[in-house]
Amino acid sequence: MSGILDVICSLVISGIVLVMIVTFNGTIAEHAGAQTVRVVTQTNLTTACDMMEFELRKMGYLVPLGYDSVITYADSTKITFKGDIDHNGSVDLVTYAFDPSITSNANKRTHLLRRTFNGSQQIINVGIIKLKITYYDSIGTQITQNPVTSTKRIKSLRLSVNGESTVPFISSDEKYLKFSPGVYWERTIKPQNLN
Repeated sequence: MSGILDVICSLVISGIVLVMIVTFNGTIAEHAGAQTVRVVTQTNLTTACDMMEFELRKMGYLVPLGYDSVITYADSTKITFKGDIDHNGSVDLVTYAFDPSITSNANKRTHLLRRTFNGSQQIINVGIIKLKITYYDSIGTQITQNPVTSTKRIKSLRLSVNGESTVPFISSDEKYLKFSPGVYWERTIKPQNLN
């Protein structure tokens, strides 16, 4: 009788240990998946914003003084400007515009960023949910017009971008269910070549 009791107790204990191992493995897998989604979201948004920042800093580069304004259009979600972005000696025309239309992404809160370079359009789909551009004059006062009517006044701008994963992910280990990991990126850009 004692031998049967020992076998039953060892089966119960090994079952409990097995359930603990399976639960632990599931938790590790969930955390790894959540971390992967967060890192991919942050990397995608950082890459897109770094590209925008690089081109916005080159705004006005090698533009002859005869041009009216380096910035041809500016509002809170769109900017069009001139500059020798690809450093080939000719003036390029670049537009960044936030497109609030619904995307085909699984996360329907995300939208597209449209980049037009000399008439050729490129769609950037990295999970942007909000883009805001704020403009400042030479003494740092915010220009509140939208769109800006006198773009020659613009001497610096602040770019604010919110992003989420393009794929919905629900993390159950937090106090509340978070649909998709979010990222916020902000930078003030002072192009040296604004005339």
